[in-house]
Amino acid sequence: MKRITYVIMFVTAILVAPRLLCAQEVRSIYQDLPKSFFENPQPNDSVWKAVPATMVSLLPQNITAPGLQSPSVETANVKSIHNGKWMAVQLSWADASRDVNVDTSKATDACAIQFPIKGGDKTSPFMGATDAPVAITHWKGIWQNDVLGKYQDVPDLHPNVWVGMYLFATGKRPFPVTTSFNTVAARNTLGSIYVNNPIAQLHRAIPVEELMAEGFGTLTTQPHQDARGNGVWDKGTWTVVFARPLSTGDKHDPKLVVGGETVIAFAVWDGGHKDVGGRKNYAPWVPIKLEKIP
Repeated sequence: MKRITYVIMFVTAILVAPRLLCAQEVRSIYQDLPKSFFENPQPNDSVWKAVPATMVSLLPQNITAPGLQSPSVETANVKSIHNGKWMAVQLSWADASRDVNVDTSKATDACAIQFPIKGGDKTSPFMGATDAPVAITHWKGIWQNDVLGKYQDVPDLHPNVWVGMYLFATGKRPFPVTTSFNTVAARNTLGSIYVNNPIAQLHRAIPVEELMAEGFGTLTTQPHQDARGNGVWDKGTWTVVFARPLSTGDKHDPKLVVGGETVIAFAVWDGGHKDVGGRKNYAPWVPIKLEKIP
């Protein structure tokens, strides 16, 4: 079964190669920037204006279900900067609507970048493979809203909801979850909070999550989170910046070397198109080279 999967991936790579010719290489430009630039990266910082962009073509993920038959986002622009200790990657794409709500019929805009942990020549771009893991950093529009103090609660989706009571909740109806469930007893009534589910954070500080994978269905949150990020939607375009240290000492993180070269992959979800999970647009491995320090 594993052999069949690799054959499918290989054939897919051959078929999509012509569409990806425009993505030749991403160059991470060296600039003498302070650590603060990377610790709280701003997508529209003026520094990015002088950085050359690489256009990357995106493909519909249709190797595993659920998938897409045609791309909902066809291209994205990529820029990168490093200061010798940190690297930032800016990803931007056209999106007519800012989708940052989630319920049973809605999805959020999102994007992700992926690095091989052991080396790109030995790693599948399709979320890695057994003994050839990948490191993924995932950003979501709804998480960006959380950071901006706009945590989505039930009344945001259903303004006419009526709440009788919640055991151990404090304050007044409708008992906002971010302010009414701050005691231990109240939090213990929320299953996802009680078990420390990383997706369920009442007071999120960073809108990105670091994950690792060894193939489809193996995506797992990392025990230690080193990455940073932020995203801004303006006039029909999302611009998201990911930042991370070049070296962390964490075995689950990529090893990025000044003057060296590795590969990077991308994924974009259009919430307005109901993209979620495997329903995504992706670009497989693109070479990325970190410029030497002058």
